[in-house]
Amino acid sequence: MDDQYVLIVGICFASGLVTGVVMYLSDFCIAGMFRDLFLLGRSVMLRYLGLLVVSSMILFELARQMGFLPLYPFPLLYSPTPANLIGGFLFGTGTVLAGGCVFGTLYKMGSGSVLSATAFIGLVAGCGIYAEIHPFWLSFVKGTTFFQGKITIPQILGVDPLIPILSVSLFGLYFIRLWYKDGKLVRLSYAKGYLQPWKAAGLLSLIGLLSYVLIGMPLGVSTIYAKLSGYLGSLFFKEHIVWIILFPYRVA
Repeated sequence: MDDQYVLIVGICFASGLVTGVVMYLSDFCIAGMFRDLFLLGRSVMLRYLGLLVVSSMILFELARQMGFLPLYPFPLLYSPTPANLIGGFLFGTGTVLAGGCVFGTLYKMGSGSVLSATAFIGLVAGCGIYAEIHPFWLSFVKGTTFFQGKITIPQILGVDPLIPILSVSLFGLYFIRLWYKDGKLVRLSYAKGYLQPWKAAGLLSLIGLLSYVLIGMPLGVSTIYAKLSGYLGSLFFKEHIVWIILFPYRVA
């Protein structure tokens, strides 16, 4: 096995393990944040999502300015399309009903949650089902894409990324400072070993940056579900899976 490959696998394993521990100790689940907002009318946890976004923006832009992020924008992203809204709505609804996002499902399943284990099976199965309709969905994406070739707001506006990032960051830091002064960043907890969500947000943004700098990929887990689904499908439906891989645009 190539040494570089071993190093990449090791970094992925370490970053994934640390991320899982951080999210488990802080119960940091993005799906749970929106569930609390829409079902319970509580926006407390969204503060920490805002902190995560702002800190990530600042760290990533600093790294880009220092030349540590040569791939900008990230090549696997694509131009906006209504498919993003449709897919996001369906996926968000599913994660709220399942009680966890793709990250949350894993660490909750690891803690013994039967519901999360069921959601994990559903996520893997759902990836396999999506593969069947991918050609149709791809044709819809291609036909509804706007701002073709532009995938970031700075590209659309024709400005340096530093300008909108600095503007949004200052706006976000203003509210973070208010939350800090009012003591709204610290959550009351009696659980031993509980990690405050504001600390988790900072750690997650740092882990995401290190992942991008070290292996050229942002921190993520979604594609693993698809790969696992494809692997299981190849065991039981080998000829069908090969057909999908070789002719992905047969209907598009």
